[in-house]
Amino acid sequence: MESEVDTYGNPDLLIQSFTLSKYDFMDFMGGKELFIGVEKRNDTLFEMRTMLFSNFPTDNQLTGVFTYPVVKVAENEYRFYSKLSLLKPDMKSYQVGWVTYFYPYNYPFDKEAADQTYAVANEFAAAMGLEKPKPVEYYLFNDRTEYFRYLGADVSCYDFIGCGRVYPHGFAFADCNKVFFTKGGESLAHEIMHFIIKEKTGRKRAPMFEEGVCSYYGGHTLQPKETIMLELKKWLMENPQIDLGVDLVMAYKDQDGRFVTDSTMAASQERFAYGDYANNYAYAIQMAVCEMAERKGGKALVIKMLNEIKENEEEYNVIKNYLGIARKDMNRAIREFVIENY
Repeated sequence: MESEVDTYGNPDLLIQSFTLSKYDFMDFMGGKELFIGVEKRNDTLFEMRTMLFSNFPTDNQLTGVFTYPVVKVAENEYRFYSKLSLLKPDMKSYQVGWVTYFYPYNYPFDKEAADQTYAVANEFAAAMGLEKPKPVEYYLFNDRTEYFRYLGADVSCYDFIGCGRVYPHGFAFADCNKVFFTKGGESLAHEIMHFIIKEKTGRKRAPMFEEGVCSYYGGHTLQPKETIMLELKKWLMENPQIDLGVDLVMAYKDQDGRFVTDSTMAASQERFAYGDYANNYAYAIQMAVCEMAERKGGKALVIKMLNEIKENEEEYNVIKNYLGIARKDMNRAIREFVIENY
């Protein structure tokens, strides 16, 4: 007969989800923690609750309230579980090849999209020379509130991107090949491709070009590539003061919040990744570079460049070697490519 502790599910999600919901907030936001307390649910299950605060934009802003199941597995031995560990047995699942999707019963799962995503990911794995990738678990949720609550965050400041739009969001743990995504995530192979690249290259940290590759072939923010590139085109035309030959990823900001390459125009010496709440232009720029390589030498050339770019600063030399564009000409070349093609 199954023991009471066994019914709590798989504790392997413990470290990953605990890191996601708690320490990721701490690392990203910074700030204080207020421990609320522990409550006993039964002889083996306890519940710990804590709060995290940020000092941005003002001091002591609430960023999240988190609940963690604590299971007594033996006398004087306890383990942190995640809420997902307890709720996973009640989720539906669908397996295609080496990817298994998990989702709540009220989630409108798109089987056709999931099959297509697997086909894209499997084709990419083959192009990378990976015959049998490690299994992937892909968790889907109706919105970010549900997403966080399944992982123990009862209150989150990241639920919405604006007054009328739920913020689509995904997160992946490469160490255990688990993906968490909001509605529509089954149509994206982006995070799965990161797993494939890491498994093949052993790379622990993804350079920005890798984000461009995963976005170009695997999708980004549930928007069509054409929409993303049109937004990038508009942004580049509105911001001629940005020089992509100096940095492809980030720049300073002036007093009006505009990105500027020239430090003498900057309001501070802090630099920011190109983007805003609605668009990630740093990713879109890399998608453009990826497409430039794709048009010249197909996916094989893109993968060759991907294997050689281990750090962001190396990208300029790799682009010069394979696309024939010198760094001093990079700003003009990328802008012309995007404007002429979109």
